[in-house]
Amino acid sequence: PERLARRLERGPAVAEAIEGRGPVALLDIGYLGWRSGVVVVDLGGITDPVIARAPGGHLDKRVPLGHLVAQEPRTILLHSTSRPEVDADGHLSRLAGYPVEQRVAALPWVRAHFRVGAVLEYGPAYWYVRLDRE
Repeated sequence: PERLARRLERGPAVAEAIEGRGPVALLDIGYLGWRSGVVVVDLGGITDPVIARAPGGHLDKRVPLGHLVAQEPRTILLHSTSRPEVDADGHLSRLAGYPVEQRVAALPWVRAHFRVGAVLEYGPAYWYVRLDRE
């Protein structure tokens, strides 16, 4: 019940933060993908067979860089269990996300082409950071 209440209360704001910004690479594809209507790049591999076959479990995928680049995400949305930190240049400097999210955030390609566009509090110990393509 608490999780559903949080989704109903705060989910629409997170979905609105990615509306019109697709394709969006993210792990939480269900509600956010549906509500925002964006094209989703599924970092966990549930709907993407290339990522599904990549090494690692759902939250620990090793997303093939070439495949990610080929999907041309304009936005990357990552979760964190604490407020993400942003450096003076707009780069993400600290993220307490799942291993797949940490790896994606650390990719040199992501660091070169994306900057933090928004940090959104979703719930206790649950934040989202939106990385926007420059």
